Amino acid sequence: MALVDTVVSLIPLLGKAPPPIAYTFVEPRYQWVPDVALKKIHSQKGFLLAWLSLTNLSSVVLRNVRIKLPFAPEYEPNVEGSSRSVAMAVAYDRPVSEFRLDKLDPDEQLFIAIHLLPDEAHRFTEPQVIIGDRLLSRGMRTAGFVKRSPGEALLMTAAIGSVVAAAAMAGFLLYRTLHPDAGTLAIEAAVATLQHRGCVFKSFPATMVNDTLLAKHERDEAFLLHINQVVTRKDLLAKEQVVLCVSQ
Repeated sequence: MALVDTVVSLIPLLGKAPPPIAYTFVEPRYQWVPDVALKKIHSQKGFLLAWLSLTNLSSVVLRNVRIKLPFAPEYEPNVEGSSRSVAMAVAYDRPVSEFRLDKLDPDEQLFIAIHLLPDEAHRFTEPQVIIGDRLLSRGMRTAGFVKRSPGEALLMTAAIGSVVAAAAMAGFLLYRTLHPDAGTLAIEAAVATLQHRGCVFKSFPATMVNDTLLAKHERDEAFLLHINQVVTRKDLLAKEQVVLCVSQ
């Protein structure tokens, strides 16, 4: 946990992004409302509820928090906070469909419940959250998720790492299959011509081939030329890789 706190605390220093924030938005869903309540408001349509929450997970105060709704619903949203002072400090500007909060202290939470009629719900989209002069970003949400759920974040990172590693290994094996190195090709060609037993094939770069090395070849020169698919020793020494049949 201490390591996660340290990493997250460094995120604001890497750029100009505000500190990490836990953010949740739930799209409009139907809510059960007693018939007597619907009659009191002269409605037979029912209600849908959308809600969002913000939590300041940093050690600094977030200032000038604004939450912009796509439009002002018929019924004014409800605001709650982790403390009464948070809820009391939120101002709702209906003409511009915007909530404003001067500051959100560390560890404080803000909840907004938005009641929508069916004809409003289908055109209601996720609100914009602006902190200072910056729109709440995916990076800030990710940092908040890491801070709030470090175990899950580590598991997700490990899972992604495993997938990437497996893909890299598969790609490497496929590349080796489609593009074998010269030594492998030379040995495969020699094995295809194998008519003798008692020794094993080994490939050597042509720069290493000399009389001493050739003396380790267990068969006659004709076989040596045969397994390397050349006619003369000059042709043999011109190859990139030379295959010898040496004792095991």
